[in-house]
Amino acid sequence: MDAKEENTTTAPLEIQHILSKNTNLKYLPDKKKIHCTLSGHEMSCDEKIINIYLNGKKYRRLKDLKDNCDFAKYKEHLVDSKKKFHKHQLFCLLTLKHINKEASHIEKHVNGCKFQKALKRWEECKRTGIKYVPISRKQKQRADDGDYLDDSLNNSLDNDDEGNNSDDSLSDLYPNTMICDENGNED
Repeated sequence: MDAKEENTTTAPLEIQHILSKNTNLKYLPDKKKIHCTLSGHEMSCDEKIINIYLNGKKYRRLKDLKDNCDFAKYKEHLVDSKKKFHKHQLFCLLTLKHINKEASHIEKHVNGCKFQKALKRWEECKRTGIKYVPISRKQKQRADDGDYLDDSLNNSLDNDDEGNNSDDSLSDLYPNTMICDENGNED
């Protein structure tokens, strides 16, 4: 007996028609309910309720994700998140970012510049046998800030060596006409 025939044999005729069109729905004869294999949702055998569920946002999103699942080659890099508030999202091991489990969001991330650069870097590390370590945003900022501070520190040290060791002067802030001496007289 075929799975479709087994699925629809004891269901009412209008329900059998719906079940034949949607392979994600199964009839549970012992409970006399319909079970969705995508979400695990169970509903009564009412045509109206089933149609409402099939047109709902959750079912359409899960069906699109299943149908557009050409991201199998990235499954190694996109895993289910283990963070408390991100359980419903995927986590990218290359870019260290959370991504919604929607086909459009996954496609956008996978085709993005950061992911593509990280993927090339990962492939290079795999080819050479070096362990891949993703660069987090904070590490990148620290490296950039460190370089910036080193350059500014070197420039200020170079300026001090030139003999500009004057007392705290306001000459660099105000024109000479506005600077007063201790008695309040202008210079």
